[in-house]
Amino acid sequence: MNQFKVILCLGITLSFYACEKEEYPQSTADVIQDAVYQIYDITYDKSTDLTRVEANFMSEPVLRRLPLSDAASVSFNEELLMLEGRASYTGEYEGPVSGLLNYQDTNDSIYQNAFKWNSASFIDEVETIGRNQRYDLEWEGPPMEEGEYFKIIYPNEYSTENGLEVNLTAKIIPENEFEGNTIFLYPGMLERIPLGEVEFILERRWDKFEIDGTSAGGQIQTTYTAIPKTFTITE
Repeated sequence: MNQFKVILCLGITLSFYACEKEEYPQSTADVIQDAVYQIYDITYDKSTDLTRVEANFMSEPVLRRLPLSDAASVSFNEELLMLEGRASYTGEYEGPVSGLLNYQDTNDSIYQNAFKWNSASFIDEVETIGRNQRYDLEWEGPPMEEGEYFKIIYPNEYSTENGLEVNLTAKIIPENEFEGNTIFLYPGMLERIPLGEVEFILERRWDKFEIDGTSAGGQIQTTYTAIPKTFTITE
């Protein structure tokens, strides 16, 4: 009887393991190719003068990153991106490199998406910002395009926990927070910044959700990070 129980339990365990393994695909070879969702995250940092390209792939019903099958590939400007970790494909290049992303699936279907950089930088003047009124922050660069927005990263006076400083991020959108080459910083944001000299980081971002891809779709996000600038914050 005990032997029967052991065999029964082992059979149940193996059946459960087989079902679980079937439920979780190991690579894009295990899913419907037209259901593969592409995710591209491309960053350029002016301080380091480096462009980094990262590609990830997902598929329903398990929304987790999947490595590509041996028959699939992803490249940037005809150079293969290399596997980093379990399922991310990356490449790093000197300068603000624009170009063409190319994904080829196991059915030899090819999906191509291009992107380009729009720069942004702070002006060089020394600036003092008062926390109690709107401040008009000037920036330099090409005009904003559809789908672009700014993010400003700055110190947060009220979110220091366990001795660690926590930065805040403000998403600056076109409708009411900037016009032309002027970003509007309102008191509600400024009052949370500590007094004295603080460093602002400016990111120019672009999100695109309509890409050349499978029926599942995909997305591209580019982030151009300007050289940080120090401001003096007063009441």
